[in-house]
Amino acid sequence: MINILPDDLKRKIETIKKIKIMINFEIVLIFCLIALAIVESFLKFYFLQIIEQEKLSLKSLENQKKEIQIFEEKIKKYNNLFEKLISFKEKEKISNLEILQILSKNLPDGVYFTNLTIEKENIFISGFSKKREGILKFKEGLEKEKMVKSLQLPPKYLVYPENINFSMTIKLK
Repeated sequence: MINILPDDLKRKIETIKKIKIMINFEIVLIFCLIALAIVESFLKFYFLQIIEQEKLSLKSLENQKKEIQIFEEKIKKYNNLFEKLISFKEKEKISNLEILQILSKNLPDGVYFTNLTIEKENIFISGFSKKREGILKFKEGLEKEKMVKSLQLPPKYLVYPENINFSMTIKLK
């Protein structure tokens, strides 16, 4: 093909073609940038939502952690209280040896045990006394003891003056 156009016109046409190509390229580039900006906006919004959710979960976990710490403190407090209570109760317990010492200390001559049962804070005694005064001395002596809460001796055992089979119940503090 022969081109009979003057050189000036040929250059203008070439320049116009180049300008059209550049304009098309710029339009495509602008559309790509707009699409990229839209994708960036969606990604930014998506990641901001994820960050907000993570912040909420973190706050929730921090609240749970605080609640757990408070609960742990309460447990420690109650454990210490129970340890003190247990040690206090252990100190307070009366051993069978102490009970026997109290009984033998207050046991007058002529009074004998035929049966002695110790169950926690209760003592059951069956015995024999040669005289009524022996049972009364034994009862009065036990009532003066700090560890004795109450003493039950039925009055029927005090009716006879001599050779008395008796039974009594002692409650300890």
